[in-house]
Amino acid sequence: CVHLTNGGFLLLPHISGVKEDIFWKHNHNKMVEWNRMRPGISEYLQFQQRTQLNTETGDVTVTGVTTADRGLYEAEITVNRKIKRFTQQVDVIDPVRNTRISCDVTGSTVTLVCEADGPLLSYSWTGPGLQNPENRSQIQISQENLGSNYTCLVKNPVSEETQNYTAGDCSTRGEEPRASSDLYLPSFLISFVCVILLHYSILFYYRRTKNH
Repeated sequence: CVHLTNGGFLLLPHISGVKEDIFWKHNHNKMVEWNRMRPGISEYLQFQQRTQLNTETGDVTVTGVTTADRGLYEAEITVNRKIKRFTQQVDVIDPVRNTRISCDVTGSTVTLVCEADGPLLSYSWTGPGLQNPENRSQIQISQENLGSNYTCLVKNPVSEETQNYTAGDCSTRGEEPRASSDLYLPSFLISFVCVILLHYSILFYYRRTKNH
């Protein structure tokens, strides 16, 4: 049972009969309780002013959920002087957020990389010319599809988010291709340097032999 932070969740014990006493615990600590013989509902610890207890069904709603609310929930409900129990494991996670797409150009290859913040993320893509677009955070775009639009979908168990990107934007935004090495010199420049070095080597040798 997975829920979204800042949201809420409802716990349903499905225990029938007229309730005499309702006692909920979170990770073995008191959470909320009610007794027919006493007025009012008592809330404890971080659940104060955050629960709504239905005294007829035993259902409890928790609001303003945070990751501190994950864990084991237990209900002890007395019906006809007999205690009936219910347990539910709850996980609370953050939503997908800050989805973004960046591009990388290496030679003639354009790669789109999708990233996002949040736990338990899965990625998928839509767009022309894609092969096996599921469960991949990055895709490679062929030259004939550089003007096409691609969409990255990021999901986790409680939310999803999409981001669009036009592959041709990678070159129009001034991003330079990454070379395969850290230093790149054109061939004509290398030849020029070699000629200069050769010239100075000959001149040095000539002066040395003349002095002797």
